[in-house]
Amino acid sequence: MKLEDLLSFQCAPGVPCFNECCRDVTIFLGPYDVLRVRQALGLKAQDFIDRYTAVLGTDRLIPLVALRMNEDDEKRCHFVTHKGCSIYSHRPWACRMFPLDVSTDGKGFRTIIDEHRCKGLLETVTRRVQDYLNDQGAPKYQVMDDLMGELVNHPRFRELEVENESVKKMIYMALYDLDAFRKFIFETSFLKKFKLDDKRVKRMQRDDEELLRFGFEWLAFGLLGKKSLAIHPEAAEEHRARHPASGDDQGGVK
Repeated sequence: MKLEDLLSFQCAPGVPCFNECCRDVTIFLGPYDVLRVRQALGLKAQDFIDRYTAVLGTDRLIPLVALRMNEDDEKRCHFVTHKGCSIYSHRPWACRMFPLDVSTDGKGFRTIIDEHRCKGLLETVTRRVQDYLNDQGAPKYQVMDDLMGELVNHPRFRELEVENESVKKMIYMALYDLDAFRKFIFETSFLKKFKLDDKRVKRMQRDDEELLRFGFEWLAFGLLGKKSLAIHPEAAEEHRARHPASGDDQGGVK
């Protein structure tokens, strides 16, 4: 399906299978998903992760964070009620996209379920795919997902072999634990290393989305060697003096 194609679908109270897709399902959460859901709950990042998620593949450079279901017989999502999702305006990317997913070639969309399991596909409400995604608030999520994709799909990222556990923790921090990342930036000498616009620094102090965007840039700078950030000459000289054999003057994640 393309953006201009028509999609007949509606999920709402009254649809026979309403809420049935909100149980016994694996939903992986990207950094922006974690940001939005824990904001909706008024939780610190790590408190949300500890309470509501399972962190998988901890041996990976970037582990997978999955939403944990309730441990009752139905294994329902913690946030679903008989009226629907209690955090609907902050729901994860996968929930917003349903019943669609990006096609395998990345050039369009496909439905991930059929009308036998999802009666919402039998509803008569019809919209263009583009209009449906706009109604779901998907474009902003797509922007943040693209930033993640630019990092993890980069050829150099795939070749990285990082054994240093401290570096792995910093990567995790910049993506998923923004509370710790903010402390790292503002309570250490971090800002003395980089040339950042004062207005942006102030936004990073209070705006988690701005902080996450900066986290992507910092990781691209430190891991991929992208010129996404400018470093103070004094910091570069200090780094070269401390590590004369490295030839690395980035002062980033490494």
